[in-house]
Amino acid sequence: MGSRVLFELQKIILGVILVILYVSLLTFILLTLPYRALVIVVAKICRPELGSMITDLSSVFSLERPEESIFNLMYFVIIDGNIPTERFRDLFQRRIMNRWNARRNSLVFYRLREGWDYFLGYTFWKPDPNFDLNYYIRDYDYDGKLALPSPCYEEHLRRVCTGLTQVHWKKGRSAWEIIFIHNYRTEGDSKPKTVFVARHQHTVIDGYSLVELMKLLFQTEYPLSTPTVPKMPLWLKLLNPVILPFKIPYDLAENILDSMDSHSEWHMNNDKWRNYITSFLRPIHVDKIKAVKNKHKVSYATVIFAVICGGIYRILREAGRPIPDSLATLIPVPKPNHPGGAVNHVRIVNTRWQIHSESSVKRLHMLQSNLDKLRYSTVPLGGDLLTPALGLLPTIMRKWIVYFGILQGASIIASSFPVTMAPIYFDGFEIIDLIPCTGTFGPKIGKMKQT
Repeated sequence: MGSRVLFELQKIILGVILVILYVSLLTFILLTLPYRALVIVVAKICRPELGSMITDLSSVFSLERPEESIFNLMYFVIIDGNIPTERFRDLFQRRIMNRWNARRNSLVFYRLREGWDYFLGYTFWKPDPNFDLNYYIRDYDYDGKLALPSPCYEEHLRRVCTGLTQVHWKKGRSAWEIIFIHNYRTEGDSKPKTVFVARHQHTVIDGYSLVELMKLLFQTEYPLSTPTVPKMPLWLKLLNPVILPFKIPYDLAENILDSMDSHSEWHMNNDKWRNYITSFLRPIHVDKIKAVKNKHKVSYATVIFAVICGGIYRILREAGRPIPDSLATLIPVPKPNHPGGAVNHVRIVNTRWQIHSESSVKRLHMLQSNLDKLRYSTVPLGGDLLTPALGLLPTIMRKWIVYFGILQGASIIASSFPVTMAPIYFDGFEIIDLIPCTGTFGPKIGKMKQT
């Protein structure tokens, strides 16, 4: 009872501190607006090649220069047939790069033509002056440790996956590419297949926006399994204007206190980046996941997370390492009403992954309980209020807040790529597999997970 009262008191105190910090942050932004306006004017004169200042969620991911960043998302898309690179490039040009918005006054995916750079303390978009789709969409040409044989098998993709996620981007270029691997084979099937590797830095586009891009590119039915969000009760909608000013800082404080791993062995305190190791799980049929989901009345994502947590538990136990009770985890959640194009349109929330558990069933329900706490929480709304403020800050301050504030307590970042509910095709060939991978983000994160 006493510990519970102490925890509530800590939440209230931290909530008050968060309000003070947010007001102080807004005050600082207001005081620096004249300088920020001056930077924009000077940039127009001295750096006319720069575009607009980055102020949305992309500002959180552009803390390193493109030629330094390794926070990359990557997808091996395996096609059951031979797709010439030239054919793919032609379709990409017509269906994606030449796509206009409804008003016909802007290209939908114009961000794919831009990188970013810094000027007088702020981050700006920077168009590629020599944009050439032949550079961004090409045959696989990495060599050395990243070289691939022909024919190529999954074991070879596993070998190069780690290195590919950490390859830096060329200065002056946009941070994305699609590289083709031909003559790919699967075990027991001699039919040649094609793999295209879609690789991009998170600043340019997020995974959910990439799904929208694929829908337009494939021009085929793309039925996805997406999470449902419960409707808010009417009484809560009516009370929202009164409750929100108090509930947002209270929920944020609870989320922070409940999702901190300040002394986790998974954190690195001396090195900026650590060695990165990639592991592929054996495929798990969707029907098995749904069977567990329906039997235990939990969500699809919960079953996936429980499998990963069980794997972490077994690895640590077999290695004789200390097993944490749970690990703080950051999860990106798609926002409604996607605007289209290459954007970052997600919310990032904290939760806890239960590692140590008496049984797999108990772990499953504890994970679901932790996720349920977020369903009516105002934490995502609090994040929506913080993101525009971060975008208005100088880059050095934004980096400090993200690396030593938002990411300080997290041990894991986990992202679930939506699965298709029916076969999908590109240019008449079935897409038989998609393997997502993620590079590391910041010095504190010990594990990145993509499913």
